Formats: sequence, C-alpha cells, structure tokens
Amino acid sequence: MKRRTATVSALKWLFKSLLAVAFVFTTYKFLRPFFLVKSITCSTNYGPCPQLVLEKLQQFNQIPIYRLDQTKIASELPYPLLEFRPNFPSSVFVKIDLPKPIVILKSNSTSLLVSSTGRILGSASGQNLPEVLAPQGFEAKVGQFITDFTLFQAIGL
Repeated sequence: MKRRTATVSALKWLFKSLLAVAFVFTTYKFLRPFFLVKSITCSTNYGPCPQLVLEKLQQFNQIPIYRLDQTKIASELPYPLLEFRPNFPSSVFVKIDLPKPIVILKSNSTSLLVSSTGRILGSASGQNLPEVLAPQGFEAKVGQFITDFTLFQAIGL
C-alpha cells in the first residue's frame, strides 16, 4: 500500500510538472507576438533622425522587446545614443546626439548638412544655413567625413 501511494504521488508530481511546462510553452508561444518590436521612433537633439540611422534601426524590428540590448543598438549607430526607452509592449524610442550642422553642402543637385567636424549628416531640406558648392566630381555620402582640403577650407573648418 505504501509503495502504491509513492507511485501515485510521483505520477501526480510528473503530471503537474508537465502541465506547468505546457502552460509556460503555450503562454510563450501565444504572447510572444505581442512583445515583438513593431515600431521604432527616432529623434535627435535637432529634429528627426537621418535616413542612415533609420535604416540601421530597422534591423531591430521584429525582435522581442525584452531581448533588445541598448549597447548593441548604440554600437550599430553612427552617432552617440542619448536615450533608449522601450515602450512595452511593442515600441521603442531612441534619441541620438547628432552633431550640430553648420553649413549646407551643394553637390550634384543634392543639399547635405555638414557638422563642425566635417561629417556629412544628412539631407538639408528646410534648413537655413550658409551654402557651399562642392567641387566638380565630389561624391558625398551620409556619414562620411570630408577629406578634401579645399572643400574643408571653403566650409571654414
């Protein structure tokens, strides 16, 4: 009789354990989609984020919000991270420290913002800053630094 009671007790424990595992699995399976990052809002200390930053942040969409790593995000961005705020259940707010633009560089019918360090920050739509024409054949990409000495002098850096 004692042996039978021990067997029943062990079976009850096994059943409860399996039930708990099944509950955890189904809860994870059905609730996980609610915690996937669906939107990332980005701003800078001067306004909206440059397109380059928005593109880098897109790789973090559809990742569970509880698995986002602030240091990983900061290492992927070309500018320092000022603020990182997960907004449960499925959105994230990111604010970056964009260097202050000082001039607009006109190159091949595009207008680009340039910082005091010579870095090309992004599109210059709606900005009211002094304009400098780039030399013929100058290729400008967002995120790159200006290395052309003549252009560097024209900007006043």
